[in-house]
Amino acid sequence: MKAGHWTYPLSFYRKLLMLNHLFVTCKKPIVSLINGVAIGGGAALSMRATFRVVTENAKLNSLENALQNITSSNVSTIATLIETFTEKANVKEDSPFKRLETINKCFSKGTVEDIILSLEKELENRKEKWITNTLSSMSLACPLSLKIFLKSIRKGRTQNIEQCFYHDYNIVSHAFRRTVSNDFYEGSRAKMFDKDNKPKWDPSKLELVSEEMVDQCFRKVNDEEWEYLQLPHRSNIIIPKL
Repeated sequence: MKAGHWTYPLSFYRKLLMLNHLFVTCKKPIVSLINGVAIGGGAALSMRATFRVVTENAKLNSLENALQNITSSNVSTIATLIETFTEKANVKEDSPFKRLETINKCFSKGTVEDIILSLEKELENRKEKWITNTLSSMSLACPLSLKIFLKSIRKGRTQNIEQCFYHDYNIVSHAFRRTVSNDFYEGSRAKMFDKDNKPKWDPSKLELVSEEMVDQCFRKVNDEEWEYLQLPHRSNIIIPKL
């Protein structure tokens, strides 16, 4: 990554997105063999298969197991199934569920700056450790990335899976190419290579990250070496319900 061309890692990421797209939209029969631990991304891919073969060695939680056996791709059917596993939990006092109201209040703000201001106001009223930790994490994070991914999450609420793949691909392309910033490589250097955990972000502050810089990361890359993500159009595109 340090010495190679920026298109090399992008090629891998493009293939990964194409695989995910194939699984979530393909109408042809796909068989997945689930043997052993199947959680997270692996379980998500396997659940999209037409035929799911689950061995006695498979380890899935109850909800994942029920989703494996569902026969309909209808969103309401899946939502109803999930609802059957939903109950008001008797959570501990320090559980994140106790913070949902505050989390929703703070993170519903329109900008990263306003989210931070809202968290700081909450901290003034009640000295809770999770707020301090959240503010600390955000202060150490890449300013450009904070704004990019807030916009990505907001855009994704009204997009189908194909549209999300395209804008994710553009974001990663610009990061690898250093179109707007060298932050991806700087973060990798500080965390994975030199391991000094002291990345020098550029831009270094949220106020230095312009709206144009963020918007640029969602556009197509203006470079002859950039390969456009080509996903075949399929009729069974999923629109996320959040």
